[in-house]
Amino acid sequence: MKNGGLVAKKPCRICRKFFRPNPRVGDRQKVCNEVCRKEWRKRQNQLAYRKSKDYHRGRALRKKLASEETESEKEKPVTACSLQLPREDIQAVMGAQAVVVLEYLLTMLFRLSREGPW
Repeated sequence: MKNGGLVAKKPCRICRKFFRPNPRVGDRQKVCNEVCRKEWRKRQNQLAYRKSKDYHRGRALRKKLASEETESEKEKPVTACSLQLPREDIQAVMGAQAVVVLEYLLTMLFRLSREGPW
């Protein structure tokens, strides 16, 4: 430790005010107080989500597929999809899981066409 047991002051990553980190935490402490800590966690979570969007999209798709499996076993009526496709007719021909995958692919295509790589 520096300064005879005292940790040197450093700037908070959120408010930029200088603070003295807790000696038990030392260099790992990035922010000065609880308010800044919450904001720091929020920013770090957003960053992690942006880095792993494909993971989260795939996880949502797997969850939807699993729910379709349980719904088809219960014989529940299926609601219309957000893209206004005749879901019941498509599901009768292809099956519930295929309809979920088709909806996912169409949603991704529409999103790409709106955002565009250009």
